[in-house]
Amino acid sequence: MAGDTSVGADGTADPPPLPLFPDPLAGLITGDDLVETPRVVVPAPPELPDHAGIRAALEQPPRRVRRSWPVPAERAAMQPPPVVPLTAASNASRRGVAVVIVALLVTALILLSVIQSLASTITQLFG
Repeated sequence: MAGDTSVGADGTADPPPLPLFPDPLAGLITGDDLVETPRVVVPAPPELPDHAGIRAALEQPPRRVRRSWPVPAERAAMQPPPVVPLTAASNASRRGVAVVIVALLVTALILLSVIQSLASTITQLFG
């Protein structure tokens, strides 16, 4: 057993090797006689652009693009947006702050009761 290389150091044997194709219909391998011939694809040369059309486009004067935003004179004539009174926004924010404070108080009460219950349990166990 000392010269046998198929037995590991812990005394277990290696598993036997698998056959070449145990199930030829499993997976993508369906046989060993399928040899794919390499295909050589030669890319076509790119078509060159029409230089006359490019030169004609460059020689034309640039077109004016109409701006979609108002010019300063139109902007001065525009009416300012209406001012929203702060009372409606402040009432909603006060209501939101009140809800948050109530939620914090409820959470604090629950936390205190859990701590009190935990303390009483510990004193009963070790007291």
